[in-house]
Amino acid sequence: MWWRRRKRWGEALMAARVPAHPWSAAGPILHKVLQQTRTTPEVTLALFVLAVISMGGFIFGHTLGIDDEFSLFPEGNSGIPWFGQGRFLIGLIQLVIPQQVTPFFPYLLLACSYVASYILLLSLHELQHGWKTLIGYLIFILFPTNWLSQEFVINVPGFAVGLFLSILAAWITSNKIRESPKVDLSSFSLTSVICLAIAIGGFQSLITVYLAIGPGSLLLRLLSSGTLNKSECCQGRYLTRILAVWFGQAVAAVALHTIIYKLYLSLGDVQVHQIDRYFRSPYFMLRTQPLDYVRGNIEQFFQTYFTPGIFYGHSLWAFAALLLGVPIIALLGSPIAPSQSKSSTSAYHPPTPEKLQITFVLTLLLLAIPLSLNIISMPYRIPMRALMALPYVAWLASCLWLQTRRSRLNGQFLKIGAILSTILIFQFLVCSSNYYAARSFNNRSDQLVAATIAATINNSGESNVPPVKRFGSQGALKRESPYRVAWYSTAGSSFFNWDNGNNERMIRWLKAMGLDTLAAIPANEMKNYSSDFKRMQIWPQPGSIAVKGEVVLVKFGEPSVLKTE
Repeated sequence: MWWRRRKRWGEALMAARVPAHPWSAAGPILHKVLQQTRTTPEVTLALFVLAVISMGGFIFGHTLGIDDEFSLFPEGNSGIPWFGQGRFLIGLIQLVIPQQVTPFFPYLLLACSYVASYILLLSLHELQHGWKTLIGYLIFILFPTNWLSQEFVINVPGFAVGLFLSILAAWITSNKIRESPKVDLSSFSLTSVICLAIAIGGFQSLITVYLAIGPGSLLLRLLSSGTLNKSECCQGRYLTRILAVWFGQAVAAVALHTIIYKLYLSLGDVQVHQIDRYFRSPYFMLRTQPLDYVRGNIEQFFQTYFTPGIFYGHSLWAFAALLLGVPIIALLGSPIAPSQSKSSTSAYHPPTPEKLQITFVLTLLLLAIPLSLNIISMPYRIPMRALMALPYVAWLASCLWLQTRRSRLNGQFLKIGAILSTILIFQFLVCSSNYYAARSFNNRSDQLVAATIAATINNSGESNVPPVKRFGSQGALKRESPYRVAWYSTAGSSFFNWDNGNNERMIRWLKAMGLDTLAAIPANEMKNYSSDFKRMQIWPQPGSIAVKGEVVLVKFGEPSVLKTE
């Protein structure tokens, strides 16, 4: 009848007015992850905005850094040279989306990567969004190694995609292990290996992020629930099998990446890039200088975790304090089972020797993996930006304070952990503030040098004088920055003192400033101007810049540090 038809129409209209789930249009796997972590559009937007703000110094205060001038004026196909470094992901991105040095696209892509990676990170650790994970997110994206990785703009897209793929590989591995009735060869995932191999093609050190998540997720699981599996009598064997899967897939990914790299070198007849200068044979190091090799690695290990301010320009004592709390949590922790009554939770149950041993092994692995590249290098040789697993270590240390459940001192642990984590975030902000200020300071100072050179050229003589076409310099510019910056960072350096004075680098910088008609004086001709340099003063004194015919000369230092290329 008509009233029944009208009733059906009304029900359909009311159903149309009922708002659907925010992520109902997502695929089943993505929908499950978002529901599991309680990720809403509002939370996603907040995480994205925080990521953009954290990179505001790069996005809204765009300046050229060291090596950016080579990306700004590339020679030939800008994507191909990256293949010679084994970083084919950056090369592929450059071929698909050619871009030199831009302030928006690379960092907005990285912001998206931070959001997606963090959601996966929460999912594989079985956590949900809240104020605790928000504190952890700020620690994860503000750790100094992140903005050290961001200072080379050309690397940022590869870092963004590689970071997401490495955590995606960890998420796939974790779910594969969790879904398997027993951990064996069936737990290996080819998809995880491929994702990880591509991630290594962005940054080789991203392998350490994947490896650190393995023992880190197990450590959080152990200290939160008190056990790794249902049968506590075989936890050691269960742990061994799980770690075998994690490390086995990492080895397979490194092998796959190496095969791709070697095939490119052989088929393309390309020489190995200078990135290999960072690597040394462990056997060679142990044979030639064993004490320096072993002692140096041990010293860097303790400095990285207990006096990290040495490397990043400002004290990060809160990081060390959070790490020192891990054994305290392991000793005093007495996990609360859901079925326990309130009266039974006050009793303290000391951890068994096996649990303490497993905790020690997992903690040692977690702390050693970020520095594992030192095994194939010299101590302190790997740049600070390559320690890409440290943000995860700091994040996990905060989680252990804030997320694990204990029957004793629960409120005290939570309060102390929240205070230490908040202090650490402010210490990160101080580090990044000094970094951005140092970049701005050196950029302004280099612009002053470029402007002085341009003014000297313009005022060099009469209109019938031939135009200045060649550039030569002596020495390197001495400049003291008032800001403390991290080791191996380019923020505290000048285009006029990097490489002890590099004419090609200076010319590219001058070209970026608008002086695009200059060319470097050939190295074999520089000796012809030695008498002219002797009569000149050192910058910034009057007479430090001279024009001789079609040549402009700049004296930054004495000839003992002369370097033309």
